Amino acid sequence: MSKIRRNIDLNRETMTVRIAEHTGTQTDGDYEEIWAEEFAIDGLPDAMVAHATLHGLAQKLTDCTAGMADAKGHTTEERRSKITELAAQIKAGDWNKRSEGAGTKMSQTQIKSKMSELGLSDEQYALAVKMGLIKA
Repeated sequence: MSKIRRNIDLNRETMTVRIAEHTGTQTDGDYEEIWAEEFAIDGLPDAMVAHATLHGLAQKLTDCTAGMADAKGHTTEERRSKITELAAQIKAGDWNKRSEGAGTKMSQTQIKSKMSELGLSDEQYALAVKMGLIKA
């Protein structure tokens, strides 16, 4: 299954927003651009740009703990530590560093293909989806 991704390239005068269809694994960069729009930001009030910047930073800092819930055995201290680590990384000038353990994820098409290679049936694939092992 393809995913729609957003990518924002920012320079001092314009911001380009792109939507691309994801055609491979999340880390292999296989995207096909299906839409792009350039927006002039040089006329925006400084306060609005500052607010948007801080909003993006806050979003990034909290997104890094998205899968860490008490119900999954993660503590508040673990989440705080992850946010603190990311904040230090950003302060060091590295916005895009991947966290340790971030691996390659397969697309649904790749998963189904691998299951077929292993001799698993469509019914077994459907069961894996039903059990929540695979998102369809």
